[in-house]
Amino acid sequence: MDKNTVRSFINSLAPGSSIVVNFIGDSLTDSRGVHVAESGTFTFNRQSRGRGKGGSLIMHLVNASGTEIHVGTSHSDNILNMKVAGGELVGYANVADMPIEYPKNEQNAAMLKRAATPLVGTTGLRVKVTSSLPHLNGVFTVQHASQLRGRNGQIVLTLSSDNQTHQLWTYRHSGVVTSIETLS
Repeated sequence: MDKNTVRSFINSLAPGSSIVVNFIGDSLTDSRGVHVAESGTFTFNRQSRGRGKGGSLIMHLVNASGTEIHVGTSHSDNILNMKVAGGELVGYANVADMPIEYPKNEQNAAMLKRAATPLVGTTGLRVKVTSSLPHLNGVFTVQHASQLRGRNGQIVLTLSSDNQTHQLWTYRHSGVVTSIETLS
């Protein structure tokens, strides 16, 4: 789950609330691989902050056997979903709904950005993309191209081929796309 979503959920809880927490793989382990908790129903005791600047927001939960566990924003990558009794589900209904994270390659991202920069603001140009992902490999027509603000200033290309539309992000897909070539 997104850290901000976890943070908002924790901030909305009142002490004594009954919540259901489902972890990816049905259990949570810490950074050392030590088992922390199973997915299930818990009672929210209180919240606290982790150490350090901008410390994690932590929920102190008690399971049915009375054992207290600590789950928070630092565990957001391992939380599938959470729900307050009688409330709506926050997170993903199942693992298949989660966004796919691709490996990043800083050098390749810079090369892809250089190749895609001339496409910003254009439409209708044809490009050849070489990728390990079948849906992003081949010849496409550029439907839209824009540069995002931010540290990486990545370029997002909306590409179409065979009545299907795909997005290619120069940083997000830098580990799975090896080249972008503009065709004449």
